[in-house]
Amino acid sequence: MSLTIELVGSTDRQLEDILRACGMVAAPLNGAELAAIAQPGRKQPDVLVLDLRGHGHLPAALPVLKRHHPSAGVLIVADRLEPALLLEAMRAGVTEVVAAPLVAHDIEAAINRLAVQRS
Repeated sequence: MSLTIELVGSTDRQLEDILRACGMVAAPLNGAELAAIAQPGRKQPDVLVLDLRGHGHLPAALPVLKRHHPSAGVLIVADRLEPALLLEAMRAGVTEVVAAPLVAHDIEAAINRLAVQRS
């Protein structure tokens, strides 16, 4: 199955390298591009990977994206699994969270779970 994966907020190549090692390719997006795809009628990604390492909050466009495109899968990558972030993520419709240190198997398994949820 070929997935459309968008990567938001990544400041290093680690996540891209992990995804590539798992046979996946992610198109990088910035915050403005995320806000654009969150609008109704826009083509949605199958999976949105949000790299929150270095920041501790979700992009404002995420709840909008999930409201207009509820089947888009969202994976958050964070430094730590802090309760406030997890609560905010759950309220925004996020179903997968992976904490650093990043392990290819964990990222791949989370994306595969999101893909299964879509089908």
